Parts: sequence; C-alpha cells; structure tokens
Amino acid sequence: VPKLTQPDILFKLIEKKPIKPSPKELAENIPSRSAKLRYAIKKSDFFNFSYRTSKNLENKMVLSVDLSVEEGDPQKIQNQISENLIRRKASQPPAIYNAGSVFKNPQEGSAGFFIEKAGLKGFSIDGVGVSEKHANFFVAKRETKAQSLFELVKYVKAEVFNKFDISLEEEIIFAGNFY
Repeated sequence: VPKLTQPDILFKLIEKKPIKPSPKELAENIPSRSAKLRYAIKKSDFFNFSYRTSKNLENKMVLSVDLSVEEGDPQKIQNQISENLIRRKASQPPAIYNAGSVFKNPQEGSAGFFIEKAGLKGFSIDGVGVSEKHANFFVAKRETKAQSLFELVKYVKAEVFNKFDISLEEEIIFAGNFY
C-alpha cells in the first residue's frame, strides 16, 4: 500500500482577507462581500492536520493537494482498494452527488443514529435529502443548489436538537454566502 511522505505534500490554497465593511454596509446590516484573495502554497506541517482538526485554516480554502507516494506492490494496492470499496458500498450511499459525512459524531453517540431516530431518513428539501442508507450522508439530485443543502443541514440540526437536546456540528464547511 502506498504511504504518503509528509514533507512532500503541498497544499495550494486561497485565503480570503476581509476588508472592513463600509459605513453604509454597517448601517444597513449588509454583509460585506469585499475581500482580497491571496494564493499560497504551504506544506502539511503548516496545518498540523489530524483527525477532524487542523490549524491555520481560518478564511482559507484548499484548492488542490500534491501528494508523493512510495512505490508498492500493485496487487496489494489493488486488493486494498477493493476492500475499501466493498466496505464503503456496504455502509454509504452510492449517489454521485453526495455531501459525504455531514455531521461530526456528538459525545452522546452517532450523528446518523440521532438523525434516523428523529425520523429524517429520506426527508428532502429542494432536491437534496437524507440518505435512506446512512442518515449522516446527504444526497442530491443533479443540478441541486448548495443553498438547498445548507437549508437541509439547518433543518436536521434543529430537529435533532428539538427531539434529543443534542447540538450537531457540521463536518462539512460551506463556502460562500448562505442565508
């Protein structure tokens, strides 16, 4: 199985530097859409990535990653890929338009468990819905808008909180202006 060599991982990112809102934007409570964008290339140690944590990512978005891997036995690599795909197909929805795991698991248990117990499997808003296979995965129809995903996330969070007094935290990050 190929192994990542940490020093060779390069992250190309874009950083949004907010510009102070104008007096008119402040007075009218209009969110400032003005920002300076800066592109940078950083090595992985800059981010200190670990499971569900990192540093130095505020107001940044990773655009691409260059990885270096060690050569390995092609048959072992193919076997590992096959095992991973079998496990994934058994537990995750096969939809092409899939937001992945939407919420982090709270201390009280599995986010998917609480979403399912709230009766939300199959519930949808404007073309994006809670997967029937795994409730913590949201799937969408072609040409569904990100706003619909945002609205479904808000709705699911509210329902789980109202029924179980549990606050779900997003694992996904929304980039852009959502309301």
